[in-house]
Amino acid sequence: MICTGSDHPSQPCSSQSNLSKLVNGQNLIPLIKFLHEINEDAAGGKARGLKILNDLGLHVPSAFVLLHPDKRSIDIPEISKYLEKIGPGPWAVRSSAVSEDGSDASFAGQFETFLDLRTPEDVISAISKCMDAAESKRVRAYSGNLS
Repeated sequence: MICTGSDHPSQPCSSQSNLSKLVNGQNLIPLIKFLHEINEDAAGGKARGLKILNDLGLHVPSAFVLLHPDKRSIDIPEISKYLEKIGPGPWAVRSSAVSEDGSDASFAGQFETFLDLRTPEDVISAISKCMDAAESKRVRAYSGNLS
């Protein structure tokens, strides 16, 4: 899951955070990382592409990536901290999966993008909808057709 600012180039931010919540005795740790903090294996195709462009010095909006998100462990105060660091909105939320944009499949048009988000609550809602889309019938059908 990627959340980008409107027009602020990606810059290294000094604080990296792990969200950690205990839900039903299970430690859920979705990592939130800025573009410069991700590695090629940890994030989806869109996030990796943005990181590469950023590393090349091209203008890329400031962004953070949620790795292994779980709806039960994502909260507005934590997301709000990251939104403040990438700058004022509007923001965009895009789904990004490790399996997309690969040599075997593109998943073009299978996932979701939400634009012009104005509040942290809008961003949280969009994150939830992106997570739902990753489990949609169309994604499962596309994935099933790859084997």
